Amino acid sequence: MDALYNLLDGSIDDNTKFEDECRAIFGAQSYVLFTLDKLVQKFVKHLHAVASDETDTKLLQLHAYENYRKLWEDDLI
Repeated sequence: MDALYNLLDGSIDDNTKFEDECRAIFGAQSYVLFTLDKLVQKFVKHLHAVASDETDTKLLQLHAYENYRKLWEDDLI
């Protein structure tokens, strides 16, 4: 559990240490845990890129507006 907390708070910079500790605890099936960790890291990286890009932000706002408008039109019918 300490390894997970250290990974989440940034104390572990190298994921290999986390992977090694997962293998020591869970054995060969630990690949799911550290693969999931890598997936979450990539997702957060892409989410940050979308959130910080002005064009992407405008597109997300437009999407939200169109969804709201569609819901409003459906309520009128």
